[in-house]
Order: sequence, then C-alpha cells, then structure tokens
Amino acid sequence: MRLRGIFASISFPDSLKRRLDNDEFAFRAAVEIAYLPDDVQELLNAALDSASHKLDMKKASQLREFAGTKPLNAGDMEEILAGLVGSRNISETPPKLTMKPAVLSRFFTPQHTAEDMEAEIVTALEFYRANNQGDTVDESE
Repeated sequence: MRLRGIFASISFPDSLKRRLDNDEFAFRAAVEIAYLPDDVQELLNAALDSASHKLDMKKASQLREFAGTKPLNAGDMEEILAGLVGSRNISETPPKLTMKPAVLSRFFTPQHTAEDMEAEIVTALEFYRANNQGDTVDESE
C-alpha cells in the first residue's frame, strides 16, 4: 500500500488507509480526516461502507470543523456526507435587494439618506400589505 507510510505516525485507521490507496477520496481529504478523533474516523468508515456517498475535500473540511465544535454522531455524519450541511443556510438567507439609482431618483432626492429611504420603503410596503391581505407573506415562517 503506497500511502500507508505517510500516515504511520498519525492516528489513521487501516480501513481508511485502504480507501485512500483505492482512490476513494483525495489525499487532501485524508489530511483533514487525520485530525478527526478516532471514534469519528470509525463512524466515517462505517458511513462510507453503508452509504453511496463520496468523500470530497469540502465534506472532509466540514467533518473536521463540526467535530471541533461538538461530538459527531451517525446522523451528523450522514447529513454532512449527503451534502445537507450548509445548504440550509443558503435557502434561509433572504435575497439581497439592489435598486438602480434611476429608480430611486423617481421617489427620492439626493438629500435623502439611505436610512430615510429604507424607512419610507418599509412604511410603503406595510401600507401595501395592510391593504392587500391576500398577497401577504407569513412572517412566522
């Protein structure tokens, strides 16, 4: 096995060394995995056995990051390997709104500050929503 010697002094299970030798994941991902506690490395090996997930650099980095903040369990491992971690944050972030100066100049003078414009836009939207009940978005979501 060609890469076993590199990990001789690092805690890296033989099962993961075999996976590395078989090119199941990249060497850089293996470096990230080497920093994981032994029990998490064994969880990872089991997850790679039982699932059709591939381990890439991004997932290996996420495993290392999450293992540094809390103990990982099989469910956490599954979410990370499935690529579910991080994707939720993107969908929960509201889109950024940028208005063109030509549009703003139709309603505001150059003396208006950004805070004044924001306050007036919020007031106008609140008025609009109050008068168009069927078009409102549930703010509790």
